[in-house]
Amino acid sequence: MKNIQKYFIKLIVFIFLLIVIGKSDFFVVEAKCVFVGGQTRCNEDGQSPKCNTGCFETWPSGGVCGCVWVDEQCGTTVCNISSQRCCTTGCFPITQPCPTSPPPPPTNPPPPSPTNTPIPTNTPTPTRTPTPIPPTSVPTPVACQNFGDDFSGESLNANNWKFISWTNGYGTVSTSGTLNIYLPASIEFGPKSAFVETKGTLSGDFTSEITLVSRNDDSIIQYFQFNAKQYDGGGFGGGFGFRLLNGSLKTEVYGVDNPTNPGPQDHGITIAKDTPVRLKLEKTGTTVKMYYDLMTGQGYQLLRTFNNFVTISGYTIAGIQHTVANLAISGSFDHYSQSCGVVPSPTNNPDCACKTNDNCTIECDFEKIASASSSYLYPIKCGLAPSLFSVSPNENDKNGWCNRKARTRGDADGNGIVNNFDYYYYIAAVFGGKIPQNINPDFNGDGEVGRADLDIYKLTMGIQ
Repeated sequence: MKNIQKYFIKLIVFIFLLIVIGKSDFFVVEAKCVFVGGQTRCNEDGQSPKCNTGCFETWPSGGVCGCVWVDEQCGTTVCNISSQRCCTTGCFPITQPCPTSPPPPPTNPPPPSPTNTPIPTNTPTPTRTPTPIPPTSVPTPVACQNFGDDFSGESLNANNWKFISWTNGYGTVSTSGTLNIYLPASIEFGPKSAFVETKGTLSGDFTSEITLVSRNDDSIIQYFQFNAKQYDGGGFGGGFGFRLLNGSLKTEVYGVDNPTNPGPQDHGITIAKDTPVRLKLEKTGTTVKMYYDLMTGQGYQLLRTFNNFVTISGYTIAGIQHTVANLAISGSFDHYSQSCGVVPSPTNNPDCACKTNDNCTIECDFEKIASASSSYLYPIKCGLAPSLFSVSPNENDKNGWCNRKARTRGDADGNGIVNNFDYYYYIAAVFGGKIPQNINPDFNGDGEVGRADLDIYKLTMGIQ
């Protein structure tokens, strides 16, 4: 009988171990980690404890759903159910049973004895109330910013420009002293275009300039324009600018913003594919003007005026476009400058010219810096050593130098603005580089390029 009892006890123990082991890695238990009521719960063999950070499965090799326990509302109290149980009278350690009677109320601690606060002697009385300093006002963002780019960096300046290859995405851009845009041959229907676009907004009055250096074929379109909005895959709301097509320079005003515009206009100006031309866009109120400079010393010539331009603000673009299928195209640009507010275009005085001994005539008017008056020669010279130039200046170039009023303030290229480009030309002349035939960095008019010219440039730019 005792043996039967022993075996019976062993049988009960064995069955109990089977149940325990059945919950362990020896068996594959059908269990999943699921989401219930918006909370993560571990569902293992019918039991669903709540979890904070999700359940962790190791099935089918065996394992359990791992849980991080969460708090549970218990009447007006929150219990941490990993270490507490919820009883009718609140939270109690999970190792203890719920009490049968409520615990005695806590004894109120005796109030602390007040301590006397010492009264300071001779408290000074302020003689006046300080005036509050008003907060510094937040500056209004500037919609138009002056900047220039000679494209001499290793890549396109991403702070000023973005590159867009319109309709096919095949175009590329590079910089190597000039801005170079390339589009491969295309057999796809429709025009293919690639261009750079300014990132900053141009609003109000402004002046934008660029040089179209060259293009690989006269049949392509090379353009410089102002557009009402940044390109976003759709059309342009309005704009104005230049197109060079089949060797002919054209101007245009366009877009739904300007319903009275007369469209493109051919001016009969022929420009070969390797001939550079300087272009300028001006906007003053509702009047826009387009100028060109063949860079032969004559300066800018007004090509077109439009008086009912409605577009208020926008961006400038410069690029190239296919007109013939199966033709790889490229175009180069240089010396972009942008000014907020219009700088009046210089006009030539027919009585001002470069005459005997390379002197400008007395009719020539120059804007001299008063503090540098002793540096200027009289009359102002209009001749420089031929070794400074890639092509020797001709009579038109020299006459143009005499008609540059701002030359005596540091304007080397004759656009009426003194900026970094003028300094680059000065440096090139001083250190043996070849400068274009229309450039003259002799600011004090002594017929040489030297330290006195740099001093004049620095005075204009406010450089110590």
